Amino acid sequence: MSVITNIGLDHTQFLGTTLEAIAGEKAGIIKPNIPVVIGETQPETETIFRTKATKEHAPIYFADQSDRRYSSHKFKRRLSNS
Repeated sequence: MSVITNIGLDHTQFLGTTLEAIAGEKAGIIKPNIPVVIGETQPETETIFRTKATKEHAPIYFADQSDRRYSSHKFKRRLSNS
């Protein structure tokens, strides 16, 4: 299992200057078929994590939405229906 903690602008010199850029860097930890837990749902970063998890066929969970589980397959269907 992989865990991505809350995304903030505290490491901009290493990871990027926007939440989206930082999320893109942190999403690199998402590996094929390995579940990933995201610490906090943020509108700026949610799609980035979901897209990477879908690409890697990795089940994704958001800790602040513990009552909901998102499989990469369900999200892929949702994206294709958009």
